[in-house]
Amino acid sequence: MTVPPCPSHFSHRGRMQILIYGKTADISTNIAAIQALSKNLLAPHLIRGVDHEPKLLFETACNNKSPTEKRKIMAKMQYEKDGKIACITLDDGKVNVMNWEFFSELNCALDQAIADEAAVLIFTGRPGIFSAGLDLKLLPTQDLEEQIRFQIRFATTMLRVYQFPIPTIAAYAGHSIAGGAILSYACDRFMVADGPYTIQINEVANKMVIPSWITLICRSSIPHRYWKEALLHATPYSPREAFERGIVDDLVEEGGDIMAAARAYAEKLFKLSTPAYAATKKLLRQEESAHVMEIFEKEFLDWVLNYSQQIK
Repeated sequence: MTVPPCPSHFSHRGRMQILIYGKTADISTNIAAIQALSKNLLAPHLIRGVDHEPKLLFETACNNKSPTEKRKIMAKMQYEKDGKIACITLDDGKVNVMNWEFFSELNCALDQAIADEAAVLIFTGRPGIFSAGLDLKLLPTQDLEEQIRFQIRFATTMLRVYQFPIPTIAAYAGHSIAGGAILSYACDRFMVADGPYTIQINEVANKMVIPSWITLICRSSIPHRYWKEALLHATPYSPREAFERGIVDDLVEEGGDIMAAARAYAEKLFKLSTPAYAATKKLLRQEESAHVMEIFEKEFLDWVLNYSQQIK
């Protein structure tokens, strides 16, 4: 729910603009409407995609294609499997922002990793950039309903990575901001190459709230003593600073082969039992993951009704 301050772009979208601004209207009379909307959008059959959901049509079509055909139509990332290791490379030719298409392709690639019975999944990006996070050009154009749908999509996709049943490794040489850092923290191992790059959860500095589902993922990688500076104070870290704080697990020398290091670590994990790994990870993470989605609506309402209007 990294919800941006509510822009005036929403005025043409109808009645729900009152819920967003509420400066002259009595928004308390509309709380029931927004609650009903968010409950409907949080229904399980909408979270993982259905044929009539227009924003998920790519994913449905993708899953009906062969692995070769999938690779041809992916524009935001590439999926490859080499032996027991699957690899998702983020590369849209720009800064790998996260939008509807990004999440559809990512879920498609995750489905393929399961279908391929991969033993380990590596996430990487082209040199210089992993991801700059959510598409900030898209967010101001969304009405309330689409905003809720998009935030649910963001949350459920990141939590899917967080609970993915095989070992996951984030390994790259490049910038990782906001959603890019969240995706990295959702992985079971976080490896970066040293260099002039930034790793940052910058939501609070950008006038966005960090909901419980994001803090759950971040706390799994960020040591307790750094929660305040990393999350509340939006502190940017270089790869070495993140490594020294225990946020990053492995630091590869600048110019070093990050993928070779990731593959070497992945091979060490081949000895693990995939069913036992999946079951243990589920026990570790499923209950808390379910809880943060149960309170999604409450947190969204609290932000929209009590805080977002104070932002200037």
